[in-house]
Amino acid sequence: MPVNDLLPQLYKNKEVTPGLLFVISSKMFSLRFGRFNGLKYVEMGFIRALFYFFLKCRCFDRIFHFHNASLFFLALLLKFKGASCIFFNLHNEYCNFNKIQKFGVYVFCLISNRVISVSFAIRNSFLLVYPTLVDKVVAIPNALPVTSRTVPAKAFNQDLFQIVIVGRFVVQKNPYFTLEVLSNLTFPVSVIWIGDGPLREDIIGKSHSLNKNISITFIKSLKRLDVYKKMSESHLYLSTSLWEGIGVANLEAIYFRCVPLLSDIEPQKEIADNIGFSCLPLDRDIWVSKIQNFYGMSFDQLDSLSYR
Repeated sequence: MPVNDLLPQLYKNKEVTPGLLFVISSKMFSLRFGRFNGLKYVEMGFIRALFYFFLKCRCFDRIFHFHNASLFFLALLLKFKGASCIFFNLHNEYCNFNKIQKFGVYVFCLISNRVISVSFAIRNSFLLVYPTLVDKVVAIPNALPVTSRTVPAKAFNQDLFQIVIVGRFVVQKNPYFTLEVLSNLTFPVSVIWIGDGPLREDIIGKSHSLNKNISITFIKSLKRLDVYKKMSESHLYLSTSLWEGIGVANLEAIYFRCVPLLSDIEPQKEIADNIGFSCLPLDRDIWVSKIQNFYGMSFDQLDSLSYR
């Protein structure tokens, strides 16, 4: 978590140890216990959490890390009860928040110890609106918790040109545009599409009308190392997002040497500029033409591109 870099500044000469992690769910009254990476956690619905923090929680010695601007009312309650360490993460540019979320972000900017942006583009979008917050909003870009020991050898699918897509089936990820691009490819392609979400079944239904050259395998979920293996076997990785932070799956695909095709939103450009690629406008014909160009390359040419 990027917040770890800031803890020494806030708790000088004090040892900070992980305790019970609270996860606030959008389900109003849910309650579930579990363990993740060795940490115990409890998932609470936001109404249940509101009563818990108001009635029972000791706030002054705990760290509260929010990712949802709509929970500003809970953060205000915690501040009222004496919480001394509140962090808030920004995952999207300012223009992509609705009015309630924008108000929530403003509240978090006032009461948080730090506001953490997952990309420089996101930080810049907020500082254009709130320039006086330049010292409070910090950019700590998303990164990967992987080492070279976890990298499978690059092993292209030798039988078919393979494309991998990783992301939730939600409007933000623009899956209908992705499907439109795939439907206009005229050469044999194998597509591995990994993810779940409310639009998944509709996308699967519409995919049945694609021409027979396009084979799409939909996978709801995979273990992370299996996702890496699919990336390693693939020639291209597609991300057609309408808005985004810095998608971790995008970084993983590049790390595992897929040639990335990314939409031309500012956080994606931040990735592309660092690896010498350009992003594409959301024009179907441009995407189809670009994929066609890569299809015409040899494995060696694609492999050399993936080393950038």
